[in-house]
Amino acid sequence: MSPMTESRSFRRKLFLYYFSIFLLFTVLMLVFQYHREKAIRISALDARLDDMSELVNNYIRVNSLSETGNYRLIDSIFNLMPVPDLRITVIAINGSVLYDSSVKDWSAMENHLNRPEVGKSLFSPYGTAIRKSGSTGKDYYYFSRYFSTYYIRLAEEYNINIKGFLKREHVFLLFMAVVFAGIWGLLAAVTRQMGKSITMLRDFAARMRRGEGND
Repeated sequence: MSPMTESRSFRRKLFLYYFSIFLLFTVLMLVFQYHREKAIRISALDARLDDMSELVNNYIRVNSLSETGNYRLIDSIFNLMPVPDLRITVIAINGSVLYDSSVKDWSAMENHLNRPEVGKSLFSPYGTAIRKSGSTGKDYYYFSRYFSTYYIRLAEEYNINIKGFLKREHVFLLFMAVVFAGIWGLLAAVTRQMGKSITMLRDFAARMRRGEGND
């Protein structure tokens, strides 16, 4: 192998080594940012649904709906909700559905006591779950909270996905792309210079071994 070919091979290996490290770092940063954004969105969603569940509970208490059983009156508070397609379900302690805003004949719905979000909310401040509804066929983000004599469950159509993340984080991704391109160029320049320096050192060592000295 000629010195020129050996130098190029060394530069290529050095470049690939440092480039692989930077690529791994970039991927880890993107994964971290995605999960961070997702956690922030879920936390904000939980807080919003918690506030709305409190509003529904206050409405039930003020209008004595637990005594009258006329839960259909809950339909009248949808104008106060910031989510137009919000689904509200009121569930009795035994799991029977007392009201559901998305199902006309909620009395025919199956027992909801085994729903994961409902079970979690009995022993925690609230319970959440992401799944497809057997009643509507839609994917929902469910939020359930226990209020002494009943559960109030709210649901929004689930849309936390990579497409939404990329749309909101385009500035961050653009920044990473610019940094990526800059590091690429820097690594290429550094490895080229290092390759030249190492080649010169090897040539010098070879001349010294041959007793040529340094002219």
